[in-house]
Amino acid sequence: FFLCALAGLFLPKFFVSFILNDFNYPGVFRNILTWHSHEMIFGFTMALLSGFLLTASVNWSGNRVRNGLWLFALALFWILERIAMVTPIPSTLAILLNFPFMILFLIMAGLQLKGNRNFKILMPALLAFFLAKEMLVLGDLFENKPVAWAGRDLSLGLIRYLLALIACRLIPFFSNKRFVNIDAINLPLTLRGTFLISLLLSDILKAIFHLLSLPLLVHNLLLDLPLAVALISGIWAWKLMRPQQTIKEPMLLILNIGFLWLLLSCIGEIVSHHLQWFAITNVHIHILTAGALGSFSIGMMTRVSLAHSGRMMKASKTIMAMFILVNLGALTRILVPIVANQYFSSLLHTIAGFWVGAYFLYLIPFTKILWTSQPGLSK
Repeated sequence: FFLCALAGLFLPKFFVSFILNDFNYPGVFRNILTWHSHEMIFGFTMALLSGFLLTASVNWSGNRVRNGLWLFALALFWILERIAMVTPIPSTLAILLNFPFMILFLIMAGLQLKGNRNFKILMPALLAFFLAKEMLVLGDLFENKPVAWAGRDLSLGLIRYLLALIACRLIPFFSNKRFVNIDAINLPLTLRGTFLISLLLSDILKAIFHLLSLPLLVHNLLLDLPLAVALISGIWAWKLMRPQQTIKEPMLLILNIGFLWLLLSCIGEIVSHHLQWFAITNVHIHILTAGALGSFSIGMMTRVSLAHSGRMMKASKTIMAMFILVNLGALTRILVPIVANQYFSSLLHTIAGFWVGAYFLYLIPFTKILWTSQPGLSK
């Protein structure tokens, strides 16, 4: 989580500075846009996933947590990969440094999930992440654009799938635990399965279509259908979660806002299939990443950091500010290109500043919490 917050703080501002100041990107990728996609997906998001899964899976499986040298090596490989992607080193070395973090994370996650039913659900998705990562990196380095784009879109789809999977389990669990005097939330298995399978199908098809030559109409119809099913079933599931009852519970509300962004990303992607200007601005991608991923990341990082260090599950003023800033960043990144695209470049630092400000605020109280071996209970 500490590395994830650092990534959330520095990676977007680094990217914006390069874009606006027209600096030459010194790394191994063909351009700064590919680097930005890779780092926000496999730098920021993988740090978040590893922080969450390697912590939460202890409660699911009861297996021994891998810390000490395991965790040191994982963090070291993550840092080395970030350096490798932004420095002028030989492409062969960059490819080699692109493997260790993901491989070690897969081993650690597998060991901690072993014997638990989540192993069969999560491990295939994490292995697909590894495949998507190598498609993006190798496709770019060997100038195979369809493979690189397939890797990017597959990884974005897996992010949406994993966020949906985690949300459909954790939001009802946290809500039932918090609101004990209200009828328990119960998502029917068929509804949850329809939602998740439709999302996964649309994202797998999108990645495959990069490698095939299909008529545009056929391409869009085949993608729109599962997205529409996912949207309808997702709205139904969200309604059953009773998000309105969390309005006065910020630690739950932020997760429901993240779920709303997730549903909006389905709408945005459908629109992008039919409006070229909408697709060019990448609004649909940032609904998912800046909106859904941003809300879930800051929501889960604060929640897990408090809960697993023995502290009260309460949103302080600082935490509230984090929630507001990350959503302000997402809203401005999405709305400015739509309503005032001529001002987008001049406002880009401000837009990024809202979003990264959330992770700056996270580091102020949580750095000490994350680095303290025996934090104890707060008063």
